[in-house]
Amino acid sequence: SKTKQTEFSNPVYKKLSKINGHVNRMSLNNLIETLDNLNLNSSGKKEVLVKRLKAYYKEINLKQANVLDEKQIKKSKFDYVC
Repeated sequence: SKTKQTEFSNPVYKKLSKINGHVNRMSLNNLIETLDNLNLNSSGKKEVLVKRLKAYYKEINLKQANVLDEKQIKKSKFDYVC
């Protein structure tokens, strides 16, 4: 039988779930270091840094999987501000 293809059936979402779990377990210092290494803003509270890093990984991985088009990127682009 055919399985229904859902919006989130692409394997990239499983990968993102693992990445998000890893980001959630990162220490504040590790978050700051990772954001600095990616040339992203590393100021703000931990929850803001977590959201910023997750948003970065989401955009990169969805682009690589050809799941995210340019309209969606512009629409969802939001750099978390403290």
